[in-house]
Amino acid sequence: MGATPLTSVDTKGEALGRRAARMLLERIHEPGSPLRSTKQIPELAIRQSCGCH
Repeated sequence: MGATPLTSVDTKGEALGRRAARMLLERIHEPGSPLRSTKQIPELAIRQSCGCH
């Protein structure tokens, strides 16, 4: 029996890290600037483990 590909959530880690680094650098250069928050919508990667294939 082989491994079943797992359904998972793709959080786009590289893009999230780039955004966090950019925001940190902005904060370092302008310490008095208002705090910001951001959202990143993850994508559901449906694979065989959900039983729908």
